[in-house]
Amino acid sequence: MLHPDDKQRTQELVRRHLKENEPYDIDFRLRRKSGNFGWFQSRGQAIRNELGQPTRMTGSIRDITNRKQAEEALRKSEERFRSVFKQAGVAVGVVESQTGRFVQINSKYEELIGYSNEEMTGKTWMEISHPDDIEEDLEKSRDLNEGEINRFSMEKRLIHKDGSLIWINLTVSPIGNSQEIPEQHIVIVEDITERKRLEEEAHEHRERLAHVTRLSTLGEMATGLAHEINQPLAGIGTYASACLLLLRATDPFPEREKLIDILGKIEVQSRRAGEIIHGLRKLVAKRESVHTSFSINQSVDNALALTESEARTQDIHVRRELASDLPRIHGDEIQIEQVILNLVCNAIEALRESESNRREILVRTSQDEQLIVVDICDTGPGINADDVERVLDAFVSTKDEGMGLGLSISRSIIEAHGGRLWVEPNPDCGVTFYVNLPTSQDADS
Repeated sequence: MLHPDDKQRTQELVRRHLKENEPYDIDFRLRRKSGNFGWFQSRGQAIRNELGQPTRMTGSIRDITNRKQAEEALRKSEERFRSVFKQAGVAVGVVESQTGRFVQINSKYEELIGYSNEEMTGKTWMEISHPDDIEEDLEKSRDLNEGEINRFSMEKRLIHKDGSLIWINLTVSPIGNSQEIPEQHIVIVEDITERKRLEEEAHEHRERLAHVTRLSTLGEMATGLAHEINQPLAGIGTYASACLLLLRATDPFPEREKLIDILGKIEVQSRRAGEIIHGLRKLVAKRESVHTSFSINQSVDNALALTESEARTQDIHVRRELASDLPRIHGDEIQIEQVILNLVCNAIEALRESESNRREILVRTSQDEQLIVVDICDTGPGINADDVERVLDAFVSTKDEGMGLGLSISRSIIEAHGGRLWVEPNPDCGVTFYVNLPTSQDADS
């Protein structure tokens, strides 16, 4: 009945028990009536006579097959985990859930971080994390330990042994019974340093293209801007001359009110000149992208202020219908102004060659649920049906001298702000460009 592999071991334990006169505890396999073997546990001791000789055995025996099967399943599971852990094609580590100390890392993790498994054992993940990323990781780890989430992922930076930064995509899951506080976490790390580098290069490239486009746009407007600046400056000179004449021709203060009026006009014209110059400098300044909360109506006003002179020169009437009480937008105000300016300049160029008596541009703002909508509508010759779908693509231009970059960059800027830019032909004449942008509340959520 006793399994052959257990016979010798069981007999030796029984002989030792009989010799040393201590209680025994033996696990062994017995053949059942069905012919299958089951695991049993036997505990007991020998009953001895007055001479100390064993006369019979007393004890208990119980079936532990289920326990043995569970132990075997656990052993195989642990073996599979160790095998997968060591041979995984990605960086994997095990950390203590409460302290954040590493228990072990695999070879891929060693290659990624520069430390060996022995060097990492006992270190905390906080020691190799960028300081700016620790708080978010700690908060998510607490939620994981408290059972509010069953896993989390985040992008963060690790500090390599040589001091360089590594961008990673981190995924953390608990090890053990989900009903209890996990003792350990398993962390899976994907190196995304190269992807981040390419994203940064693309961002810098887009910024450079946007800067070139702003300069190109302003180059086309240089004559009109010079005229726009000259007018207030000429007004300043005229009013200043009048002020001097009055001062020389009159007694000290009899013309006080007139002087106040003239000086007030000087102040207004000076402010106007300053605002134009400030807008020009702000638009062409090379700078990092800065996101703030701003009014789309103010951006429209700022952009149109730079096109007034050109529109008047071309005998184009620019109308604006700006909705009141619009929510604010969160983004780069200068970039959004650049998009509006570029679209209005495109409309002016379209109308420049138009023979229509109706030369109008309408700029309108409105709200559609959580989106701010800006429409730039012109009465120009319009766009061919074949060009509507591709006019926003890079290096596609409807102008002989155009580079085909302005609208493509404008679309990239709007999409980077979570919005959309598209164009539709008007029923009668011209086209309308539509810009949708999320509000500050929608962007924050």
